[in-house]
Amino acid sequence: MKTRITALILIISCLFTLCSCQTEPTVEKETSTYQVTRYVMNLIDIDFTPYLADAEMEVEKQNKKEFAYIKLHLYFKKAEDVNIILKEETNVDDAPYVRIPAFKNHRYRQELMAMKFTGHYIKVKTGGDLTESRHVDLYTCFEGQGDGREYYLYIFG
Repeated sequence: MKTRITALILIISCLFTLCSCQTEPTVEKETSTYQVTRYVMNLIDIDFTPYLADAEMEVEKQNKKEFAYIKLHLYFKKAEDVNIILKEETNVDDAPYVRIPAFKNHRYRQELMAMKFTGHYIKVKTGGDLTESRHVDLYTCFEGQGDGREYYLYIFG
């Protein structure tokens, strides 16, 4: 009788641990320019504050891992300065054709696909040990014509 009760308890505890692993990710949204720039600084060690008109982000968190969707609206007149910084601080993807991953078909990806794409940059953020790394994709683009052009930097990672 004791072995049956012990087996039943073990089965139930195993089922609970299986269920706890399948949690839905939580999504945190942020529109505070200050909070977004702090997050970007922690993520890729680049400060875009002098070039920033507006910023917003969504961060998916699940099982101690997170994935960020970040949209930075930058001043178009500062586009060349931003490109220089990105070339110095990241790895430039100079492939003739850049495939933009689906990123769960996030709305920022859809916006990016509708704009004029200008560059793809890659940053790999390493953690405390070599097993912790985070791949970050940065895409620059603009929309509009002439003086009405808007410049954006999308960050996924």
